[in-house]
Amino acid sequence: MLFRSAASLNKYLQSWQLIPNLKLIANNAAFLNQIPQAQQDFIYKKLLESVINSFVRSLNQRHYLRFTLLVPNIYNIRQVNFLQRTVRELLQSDFKGVEVGVISESDAAFLGALGNINVQPNHYYIIVDCGKGTTDFSVVEVDAQTQCKTTYRNGFAGAGNLITFSFLESLLHFLQDFPGASSESKAMFKERIIEPMFRSEEH
Repeated sequence: MLFRSAASLNKYLQSWQLIPNLKLIANNAAFLNQIPQAQQDFIYKKLLESVINSFVRSLNQRHYLRFTLLVPNIYNIRQVNFLQRTVRELLQSDFKGVEVGVISESDAAFLGALGNINVQPNHYYIIVDCGKGTTDFSVVEVDAQTQCKTTYRNGFAGAGNLITFSFLESLLHFLQDFPGASSESKAMFKERIIEPMFRSEEH
């Protein structure tokens, strides 16, 4: 999400809650195997309940609500169904009616880009959604009538800062091993690029 000013960012942060990244937990089998399924579901439900209760207070509860969950491609069917069912249960007592749908994050990225790209019939499009927690990708087929259909989805835990740091670390190693690179250029690269990125993550 992009913000036009620091004021708009602060307003957003005051209105919404930041929660732990559930995507990474969901894909960490070694961690999850130590926790019984009932307790896993309880943790997820409490986190969702905390966010939704804050969200509901800002809405007119006399209306019908359509709620769409963007889910990473690393979630299995059980995890998606659990999230969908839990959100519906948490919301249904507060509105006249609630519809809870789900959509893949990479599919949603394609839909969001439709207004900015010229989609051609009989073409395939590869969409890569690289966020902070996961990298999700879809292959979308556009038929002769320009109807869109996702033919493949996949993804993995790790994205955004992980990929950026890996790239810059590789580049730094290259500079260190490159015979023509001076010690001054290596130091400048580290001081002006690598270290500021780590400082920004700490804040």
